[in-house]
Order: sequence, then structure tokens, then C-alpha cells
Amino acid sequence: MGIKNILHKTAASYFSELKGQCQLWQYRVEGRQNLAKMDARLLKDIGLTESDRLREISKPFWQE
Repeated sequence: MGIKNILHKTAASYFSELKGQCQLWQYRVEGRQNLAKMDARLLKDIGLTESDRLREISKPFWQE
């Protein structure tokens, strides 16, 4: 295996990982935006309190 093949696979792997990370961040952003829109009735239906909601939506997108 030549150096070009190694570098290509490394770059492809890196960009694949980066794409996956960006998708995860987008998923978190959208989930937190949806959670921010929920009223008390919906929160109760999914077993969350208002303080749970506020804690979750205040997190930055990179934080789990």
C-alpha cells in the first residue's frame, strides 16, 4: 500500500467521522429546539419537568 493510499484512507476516515459528528450536533440542536416548544402537557406526557426542559435546552450543541 502506497503513501497516497494511506493518506486517502486517512482523509476519508477523518471526513466520515467529521460528517457523523456534525450530524449528531444537528440532531441535538433540532431535538432541543423541539423540546423548547413543548408545553407543560407534552412535557408531562414524556415524563419531564419544566426544570428538566430548561436544563436540557440550555446545553450547547456539543454537550451530550
